[in-house]
Amino acid sequence: MSESRRQIDAMLFKPVSSGFIYRAPNPWIFGRASHYIVDEQQKAQLLGMLVAPRPLLRLAVIVAGVLAWGLAMGTVGWLLSDHENPTIGDTVIMIVMTFAALFLALHLALRRKLRRMQPILAAATPTTAAITSGDIHAAIRKTTSFKSAMVGAVTCAFGCAAQIFSLVIRNPHHPLFSDVQSGLSVFLVILCGAMAVGYFVRAIGKVRQPQAAG
Repeated sequence: MSESRRQIDAMLFKPVSSGFIYRAPNPWIFGRASHYIVDEQQKAQLLGMLVAPRPLLRLAVIVAGVLAWGLAMGTVGWLLSDHENPTIGDTVIMIVMTFAALFLALHLALRRKLRRMQPILAAATPTTAAITSGDIHAAIRKTTSFKSAMVGAVTCAFGCAAQIFSLVIRNPHHPLFSDVQSGLSVFLVILCGAMAVGYFVRAIGKVRQPQAAG
């Protein structure tokens, strides 16, 4: 079983005496999700719909598309404005449009998945038992491999280093917080740095698990 399949299995299915509790997708992202009791066959069918053949490639395409959309909208707003350099307002428009596009892409993708699942969920039993956010986070920590954690840590650390390098190169002509770009770079340094630390901690935890078991 692939790592992505193991993660989805652990995140969205919880074994119980009568089968499995399944957390269905919520197209609106936020709020309470619907839960069902499913059997082994229904679980296998749902997993087949949930696991993408190439999850990393699909994620990369979605992120690239969303970022390109946000950048395009910000650029259009700047070109239609009456000032030479992008302002804070232009940057805010770009960020808002990026998150709006990301939300719309996730909403449409989840609605499509939910429509495909309806025949299976119609035969399942709704339940008030729930898989909580804490359960999902614990499942991610448990099923993330050392390799994946290290890849995430190194990628985020590289992004952090790239933003620091950009700040250093631009500092003689654009001191820190003197323009919008430097402010965004600082934000990305903090974000990438925090994510890198989180992945490194997860990787260290994976190394210590066999030692603790021994």
